[in-house]
Amino acid sequence: MNYYIGIMSGNSLDAIDVVLVDFSEDKTKILNSYSHQIPRSIREKVISFSCDASIKELLSLDYEFASLSACAVNHLLTITKIPRSEIRAIGSHGQTLLHRPELEQPYTLQVGDPNIIATLTGLNVVADFRRKDIALGGQGAPLAPVFHKYIFRGKGLATFIVNFGGIANITCLNSKNEIELGFDSGPGNILLDLFVQNYFNCDFDDGGNIARSGVLLPSLLEKMLQDKYFLQRPPKSTGRDDFNLEWLTRFSLENFRDVDILHTLTHLTAITVVNDIKRYAEFGDIIISGGGVYNCFLCEILKTYSNNFTVVSSQEYGIEPKLVEATAFAYLAKIHIENKIVDMSKITGAVSPYKMGVFYPGLTKDLSKYNLTTPVNL
Repeated sequence: MNYYIGIMSGNSLDAIDVVLVDFSEDKTKILNSYSHQIPRSIREKVISFSCDASIKELLSLDYEFASLSACAVNHLLTITKIPRSEIRAIGSHGQTLLHRPELEQPYTLQVGDPNIIATLTGLNVVADFRRKDIALGGQGAPLAPVFHKYIFRGKGLATFIVNFGGIANITCLNSKNEIELGFDSGPGNILLDLFVQNYFNCDFDDGGNIARSGVLLPSLLEKMLQDKYFLQRPPKSTGRDDFNLEWLTRFSLENFRDVDILHTLTHLTAITVVNDIKRYAEFGDIIISGGGVYNCFLCEILKTYSNNFTVVSSQEYGIEPKLVEATAFAYLAKIHIENKIVDMSKITGAVSPYKMGVFYPGLTKDLSKYNLTTPVNL
Protein backbone atom coordinates (compact mmCIF):
# COMPACT_ATOMS: atom_id res chain seq x y z
CA MET A 1 0.00 0.00 0.00
CA ASN A 2 0.99 3.63 -0.54
CA TYR A 3 -0.36 5.29 2.61
CA TYR A 4 0.42 8.89 3.58
CA ILE A 5 -1.00 11.30 6.15
CA GLY A 6 -1.53 15.02 5.55
CA ILE A 7 -1.79 17.66 8.29
CA MET A 8 -3.09 21.16 7.65
CA SER A 9 -4.05 24.12 9.81
CA GLY A 10 -4.57 27.30 7.87
CA ASN A 11 -5.19 30.98 8.49
CA SER A 12 -8.80 30.28 9.40
CA LEU A 13 -7.54 28.61 12.61
CA ASP A 14 -10.72 26.56 12.87
CA ALA A 15 -9.06 23.14 13.25
CA ILE A 16 -6.09 20.93 12.55
CA ASP A 17 -7.24 18.64 9.74
CA VAL A 18 -5.57 15.26 9.28
CA VAL A 19 -6.25 12.79 6.48
CA LEU A 20 -5.08 9.27 5.74
CA VAL A 21 -4.67 8.86 1.99
CA ASP A 22 -4.02 5.82 -0.19
CA PHE A 23 -2.14 6.79 -3.36
CA SER A 24 -1.90 3.23 -4.68
CA GLU A 25 -2.26 2.64 -8.41
CA ASP A 26 -2.00 6.36 -9.18
CA LYS A 27 -5.34 7.00 -7.47
CA THR A 28 -6.22 9.20 -4.53
CA LYS A 29 -8.47 7.57 -1.95
CA ILE A 30 -9.10 9.24 1.41
CA LEU A 31 -9.43 6.36 3.87
CA ASN A 32 -10.31 8.51 6.88
CA SER A 33 -10.04 12.00 8.29
CA TYR A 34 -10.20 13.79 11.60
CA SER A 35 -10.48 17.46 12.51
CA HIS A 36 -9.14 18.50 15.88
CA GLN A 37 -10.40 21.82 17.17
CA ILE A 38 -7.70 24.34 18.03
CA PRO A 39 -8.16 25.59 21.62
CA ARG A 40 -9.24 29.21 21.83
CA SER A 41 -6.18 30.12 23.92
CA ILE A 42 -3.85 28.95 21.14
CA ARG A 43 -5.91 30.64 18.42
CA GLU A 44 -5.62 33.92 20.29
CA LYS A 45 -1.84 33.52 20.57
CA VAL A 46 -1.55 33.02 16.82
CA ILE A 47 -3.80 35.96 15.98
CA SER A 48 -1.87 38.30 18.28
CA PHE A 49 1.59 37.01 17.26
CA SER A 50 3.90 39.60 15.71
CA CYS A 51 7.57 40.21 15.00
CA ASP A 52 7.77 41.72 18.49
CA ALA A 53 6.87 38.42 20.17
CA SER A 54 9.39 36.83 22.50
CA ILE A 55 11.41 33.71 21.76
CA LYS A 56 9.52 32.03 24.62
CA GLU A 57 6.17 32.75 22.93
CA LEU A 58 7.44 31.36 19.63
CA LEU A 59 8.85 28.17 21.15
CA SER A 60 5.69 27.64 23.17
CA LEU A 61 3.53 27.79 20.05
CA ASP A 62 5.98 25.56 18.18
CA TYR A 63 5.60 22.88 20.86
CA GLU A 64 1.85 23.28 21.31
CA PHE A 65 1.05 22.96 17.60
CA ALA A 66 3.35 19.99 17.20
CA SER A 67 1.75 18.23 20.16
CA LEU A 68 -1.76 18.94 18.89
CA SER A 69 -0.82 17.68 15.44
CA ALA A 70 0.67 14.48 16.83
CA CYS A 71 -2.42 13.87 18.96
CA ALA A 72 -4.63 14.34 15.91
CA VAL A 73 -2.56 11.83 13.90
CA ASN A 74 -2.58 9.30 16.73
CA HIS A 75 -6.35 9.62 17.07
CA LEU A 76 -6.81 9.18 13.32
CA LEU A 77 -4.76 5.97 13.37
CA THR A 78 -6.73 4.70 16.35
CA ILE A 79 -10.07 5.10 14.59
CA THR A 80 -8.70 3.79 11.29
CA LYS A 81 -6.81 0.73 12.57
CA ILE A 82 -4.06 1.07 9.95
CA PRO A 83 -0.70 -0.15 11.35
CA ARG A 84 1.91 2.58 11.72
CA SER A 85 4.37 0.40 9.83
CA GLU A 86 2.28 0.85 6.69
CA ILE A 87 2.39 4.69 6.75
CA ARG A 88 5.23 5.92 4.55
CA ALA A 89 5.24 9.51 5.85
CA ILE A 90 3.29 12.45 7.20
CA GLY A 91 3.20 15.70 5.23
CA SER A 92 2.87 18.56 7.73
CA HIS A 93 2.35 22.17 6.70
CA GLY A 94 2.53 23.69 10.18
CA GLN A 95 0.75 26.85 11.32
CA THR A 96 1.88 30.03 9.60
CA LEU A 97 2.64 32.90 11.95
CA LEU A 98 4.49 35.30 9.65
CA HIS A 99 4.90 35.46 5.88
CA ARG A 100 6.85 38.24 4.19
CA PRO A 101 8.36 37.00 0.91
CA GLU A 102 8.44 40.45 -0.65
CA LEU A 103 11.04 41.97 1.70
CA GLU A 104 14.70 42.47 0.87
CA GLN A 105 15.40 39.81 3.50
CA PRO A 106 12.31 37.63 2.94
CA TYR A 107 10.98 35.12 5.45
CA THR A 108 8.15 32.78 6.28
CA LEU A 109 7.52 31.20 9.68
CA GLN A 110 5.48 28.10 10.51
CA VAL A 111 5.23 26.40 13.91
CA GLY A 112 4.58 22.75 14.74
CA ASP A 113 8.05 21.23 15.23
CA PRO A 114 8.24 18.18 12.93
CA ASN A 115 10.79 16.57 15.26
CA ILE A 116 8.12 16.43 17.97
CA ILE A 117 5.50 15.10 15.53
CA ALA A 118 7.92 12.39 14.36
CA THR A 119 8.70 11.43 17.97
CA LEU A 120 5.13 11.41 19.31
CA THR A 121 3.74 9.48 16.33
CA GLY A 122 6.70 7.26 15.50
CA LEU A 123 6.27 8.16 11.83
CA ASN A 124 8.47 9.84 9.23
CA VAL A 125 7.54 13.48 8.66
CA VAL A 126 8.10 15.73 5.66
CA ALA A 127 7.75 19.41 6.59
CA ASP A 128 9.31 22.88 6.14
CA PHE A 129 7.89 23.20 2.63
CA ARG A 130 8.13 26.95 2.18
CA ARG A 131 11.60 28.19 3.11
CA LYS A 132 13.55 26.51 0.28
CA ASP A 133 11.18 28.15 -2.20
CA ILE A 134 11.79 31.58 -0.66
CA ALA A 135 15.55 30.94 -0.65
CA LEU A 136 15.22 30.37 -4.41
CA GLY A 137 13.52 33.73 -4.89
CA GLY A 138 9.97 32.41 -4.78
CA GLN A 139 6.94 33.47 -2.78
CA GLY A 140 6.87 30.25 -0.74
CA ALA A 141 3.16 30.00 -1.52
CA PRO A 142 0.84 28.68 -2.70
CA LEU A 143 2.00 25.06 -2.79
CA ALA A 144 -1.32 23.32 -3.42
CA PRO A 145 -1.25 23.86 -7.24
CA VAL A 146 1.17 20.92 -7.54
CA PHE A 147 -1.56 18.68 -6.08
CA HIS A 148 -4.36 20.43 -7.96
CA LYS A 149 -2.78 19.46 -11.26
CA TYR A 150 -2.58 15.85 -10.08
CA ILE A 151 -6.13 15.51 -8.74
CA PHE A 152 -8.29 17.80 -10.89
CA ARG A 153 -8.45 16.88 -14.55
CA GLY A 154 -9.78 19.61 -16.83
CA LYS A 155 -12.40 19.09 -19.51
CA GLY A 156 -10.50 20.72 -22.34
CA LEU A 157 -11.21 24.23 -21.05
CA ALA A 158 -9.26 26.60 -18.86
CA THR A 159 -9.76 25.31 -15.31
CA PHE A 160 -9.34 27.38 -12.17
CA ILE A 161 -9.13 25.72 -8.76
CA VAL A 162 -10.03 28.16 -5.99
CA ASN A 163 -9.31 27.24 -2.41
CA PHE A 164 -11.22 29.32 0.13
CA GLY A 165 -9.11 28.85 3.22
CA GLY A 166 -8.21 31.78 5.45
CA ILE A 167 -6.52 33.12 2.32
CA ALA A 168 -7.97 32.39 -1.13
CA ASN A 169 -5.58 30.89 -3.64
CA ILE A 170 -6.04 30.12 -7.32
CA THR A 171 -4.50 27.50 -9.58
CA CYS A 172 -4.80 28.12 -13.32
CA LEU A 173 -4.69 25.01 -15.53
CA ASN A 174 -4.77 25.39 -19.29
CA SER A 175 -6.71 23.17 -21.69
CA LYS A 176 -3.80 20.68 -21.68
CA ASN A 177 -3.94 20.38 -17.88
CA GLU A 178 -0.66 22.30 -17.49
CA ILE A 179 -0.15 24.82 -14.70
CA GLU A 180 -0.13 28.35 -16.07
CA LEU A 181 -0.22 30.18 -12.74
CA GLY A 182 -0.77 29.68 -9.04
CA PHE A 183 -1.13 32.54 -6.56
CA ASP A 184 -3.03 33.98 -3.59
CA SER A 185 -5.85 36.27 -4.68
CA GLY A 186 -6.35 37.76 -1.21
CA PRO A 187 -8.60 37.10 1.79
CA GLY A 188 -10.73 33.97 1.84
CA ASN A 189 -12.39 33.37 5.20
CA ILE A 190 -9.91 35.34 7.28
CA LEU A 191 -11.63 38.75 7.31
CA LEU A 192 -15.09 37.20 7.54
CA ASP A 193 -14.12 35.08 10.53
CA LEU A 194 -12.26 37.86 12.31
CA PHE A 195 -15.19 40.22 11.85
CA VAL A 196 -17.88 37.87 13.20
CA GLN A 197 -15.63 36.80 16.07
CA ASN A 198 -15.16 40.41 17.14
CA TYR A 199 -18.58 41.88 16.33
CA PHE A 200 -21.03 38.97 16.51
CA ASN A 201 -19.38 36.80 19.18
CA CYS A 202 -19.32 33.61 17.10
CA ASP A 203 -16.50 31.67 15.46
CA PHE A 204 -17.74 32.01 11.86
CA ASP A 205 -20.73 33.09 9.78
CA ASP A 206 -22.56 29.77 9.48
CA GLY A 207 -23.71 29.42 5.88
CA GLY A 208 -23.17 33.15 5.38
CA ASN A 209 -26.55 33.82 6.98
CA ILE A 210 -25.44 36.88 8.95
CA ALA A 211 -23.88 38.48 5.87
CA ARG A 212 -26.97 37.66 3.84
CA SER A 213 -29.07 39.86 6.13
CA GLY A 214 -27.05 42.95 5.23
CA VAL A 215 -26.77 45.09 2.11
CA LEU A 216 -23.83 45.91 -0.14
CA LEU A 217 -21.91 49.13 0.52
CA PRO A 218 -20.56 49.97 -2.98
CA SER A 219 -18.36 52.86 -1.89
CA LEU A 220 -16.74 50.79 0.87
CA LEU A 221 -16.18 47.89 -1.52
CA GLU A 222 -14.55 50.19 -4.06
CA LYS A 223 -12.17 51.60 -1.44
CA MET A 224 -11.19 48.11 -0.31
CA LEU A 225 -10.53 47.03 -3.89
CA GLN A 226 -7.89 49.77 -4.18
CA ASP A 227 -5.58 47.87 -1.83
CA LYS A 228 -2.25 47.46 -3.61
CA TYR A 229 -2.31 43.68 -3.19
CA PHE A 230 -5.39 43.34 -5.39
CA LEU A 231 -3.70 45.38 -8.11
CA GLN A 232 -0.51 43.31 -8.01
CA ARG A 233 0.17 40.65 -10.63
CA PRO A 234 1.44 37.11 -9.87
CA PRO A 235 3.56 35.63 -8.54
CA LYS A 236 2.16 36.86 -5.24
CA SER A 237 1.21 35.49 -1.85
CA THR A 238 -0.23 36.93 1.31
CA GLY A 239 -1.45 36.06 4.79
CA ARG A 240 -2.46 37.31 8.19
CA ASP A 241 0.37 39.87 8.06
CA ASP A 242 -1.59 41.78 5.39
CA PHE A 243 -5.25 40.98 6.03
CA ASN A 244 -6.25 41.36 9.68
CA LEU A 245 -8.34 43.54 12.01
CA GLU A 246 -5.83 46.34 11.58
CA TRP A 247 -6.49 46.28 7.84
CA LEU A 248 -10.18 46.83 8.50
CA THR A 249 -9.57 49.93 10.64
CA ARG A 250 -8.41 51.85 7.54
CA PHE A 251 -11.98 52.21 6.30
CA SER A 252 -13.87 54.18 9.02
CA LEU A 253 -16.23 51.28 9.65
CA GLU A 254 -17.95 53.07 12.52
CA ASN A 255 -20.11 54.79 9.91
CA PHE A 256 -21.76 51.52 8.83
CA ARG A 257 -23.91 48.74 10.25
CA ASP A 258 -22.01 45.59 11.17
CA VAL A 259 -24.18 43.33 9.01
CA ASP A 260 -23.59 45.57 5.99
CA ILE A 261 -19.83 45.50 6.54
CA LEU A 262 -19.88 41.69 6.70
CA HIS A 263 -22.06 41.54 3.59
CA THR A 264 -19.57 43.78 1.75
CA LEU A 265 -16.56 41.75 2.95
CA THR A 266 -18.19 38.64 1.52
CA HIS A 267 -18.50 40.42 -1.83
CA LEU A 268 -14.85 41.48 -1.54
CA THR A 269 -13.74 37.86 -1.13
CA ALA A 270 -15.72 36.73 -4.18
CA ILE A 271 -14.96 39.61 -6.52
CA THR A 272 -11.19 39.60 -5.92
CA VAL A 273 -11.12 35.93 -6.91
CA VAL A 274 -13.19 36.49 -10.03
CA ASN A 275 -11.28 39.62 -11.06
CA ASP A 276 -8.05 37.63 -11.02
CA ILE A 277 -9.57 34.74 -12.97
CA LYS A 278 -10.98 37.02 -15.66
CA ARG A 279 -7.53 38.46 -16.30
CA TYR A 280 -6.58 35.08 -17.77
CA ALA A 281 -9.75 33.67 -19.36
CA GLU A 282 -13.18 34.75 -20.53
CA PHE A 283 -14.79 31.38 -19.85
CA GLY A 284 -13.97 27.97 -18.36
CA ASP A 285 -14.47 25.89 -15.23
CA ILE A 286 -14.04 26.96 -11.62
CA ILE A 287 -13.59 24.26 -8.98
CA ILE A 288 -13.98 25.51 -5.40
CA SER A 289 -12.64 23.93 -2.22
CA GLY A 290 -11.82 24.85 1.36
CA GLY A 291 -14.00 25.88 4.27
CA GLY A 292 -15.47 28.78 2.30
CA VAL A 293 -17.45 26.29 0.18
CA TYR A 294 -19.76 25.83 3.18
CA ASN A 295 -20.53 29.55 3.16
CA CYS A 296 -23.56 29.34 0.86
CA PHE A 297 -23.87 33.09 0.54
CA LEU A 298 -20.23 33.46 -0.55
CA CYS A 299 -20.70 30.75 -3.17
CA GLU A 300 -23.85 32.40 -4.51
CA ILE A 301 -22.04 35.72 -4.90
CA LEU A 302 -19.10 34.00 -6.58
CA LYS A 303 -21.43 32.40 -9.14
CA THR A 304 -23.11 35.76 -9.78
CA TYR A 305 -19.78 37.38 -10.62
CA SER A 306 -18.58 34.34 -12.59
CA ASN A 307 -20.75 34.66 -15.67
CA ASN A 308 -19.46 32.45 -18.54
CA PHE A 309 -17.83 30.11 -16.01
CA THR A 310 -19.15 26.84 -14.62
CA VAL A 311 -18.67 26.70 -10.85
CA VAL A 312 -18.61 23.35 -9.05
CA SER A 313 -17.40 22.02 -5.71
CA SER A 314 -14.37 19.72 -5.43
CA GLN A 315 -16.91 17.18 -4.19
CA GLU A 316 -17.82 16.70 -7.85
CA TYR A 317 -14.30 15.31 -8.27
CA GLY A 318 -14.62 12.99 -5.29
CA ILE A 319 -12.80 15.03 -2.66
CA GLU A 320 -14.49 16.82 0.24
CA PRO A 321 -13.78 20.57 0.06
CA LYS A 322 -12.43 20.95 3.58
CA LEU A 323 -9.95 18.08 3.08
CA VAL A 324 -8.30 19.26 -0.14
CA GLU A 325 -5.41 21.12 1.53
CA ALA A 326 -4.59 18.39 4.04
CA THR A 327 -4.64 15.86 1.18
CA ALA A 328 -2.33 18.17 -0.78
CA PHE A 329 0.30 17.91 1.93
CA ALA A 330 -0.01 14.14 2.02
CA TYR A 331 0.72 14.30 -1.72
CA LEU A 332 3.68 16.65 -1.23
CA ALA A 333 5.11 14.16 1.28
CA LYS A 334 4.65 11.43 -1.32
CA ILE A 335 6.58 13.23 -4.04
CA HIS A 336 9.35 14.04 -1.55
CA ILE A 337 9.69 10.36 -0.61
CA GLU A 338 9.74 9.52 -4.34
CA ASN A 339 12.60 12.02 -4.84
CA LYS A 340 10.68 14.08 -7.39
CA ILE A 341 11.94 17.53 -8.37
CA VAL A 342 9.30 20.22 -8.89
CA ASP A 343 9.41 23.35 -11.03
CA MET A 344 7.56 26.12 -9.14
CA SER A 345 8.58 28.98 -11.45
CA LYS A 346 5.05 29.57 -12.78
CA ILE A 347 3.55 29.39 -9.31
CA THR A 348 5.84 31.00 -6.78
CA GLY A 349 8.54 32.40 -9.05
CA ALA A 350 11.31 30.16 -7.65
CA VAL A 351 14.26 30.41 -10.02
CA SER A 352 15.23 26.73 -9.94
CA PRO A 353 13.40 23.38 -9.61
CA TYR A 354 13.86 21.69 -6.24
CA LYS A 355 12.82 18.81 -4.00
CA MET A 356 9.94 19.99 -1.79
CA GLY A 357 10.12 19.68 1.97
CA VAL A 358 12.61 18.38 4.54
CA PHE A 359 12.66 14.81 5.89
CA TYR A 360 12.43 14.08 9.64
CA PRO A 361 12.71 10.37 10.48
CA GLY A 362 10.30 8.76 12.91
CA LEU A 363 11.30 6.57 15.83
CA THR A 364 12.85 3.23 15.01
CA LYS A 365 12.76 1.90 18.58
CA ASP A 366 9.98 0.02 20.34
CA LEU A 367 7.11 2.52 20.34
CA SER A 368 5.55 0.93 23.43
CA LYS A 369 8.18 2.74 25.49
CA TYR A 370 6.86 6.11 24.37
CA ASN A 371 3.69 7.98 25.24
CA LEU A 372 1.74 8.14 21.97
CA THR A 373 -1.52 9.11 23.66
CA THR A 374 -0.70 12.59 24.86
CA PRO A 375 -3.89 14.32 26.11
CA VAL A 376 -5.70 15.83 23.14
CA ASN A 377 -6.40 19.20 24.80
CA LEU A 378 -3.47 21.26 26.08
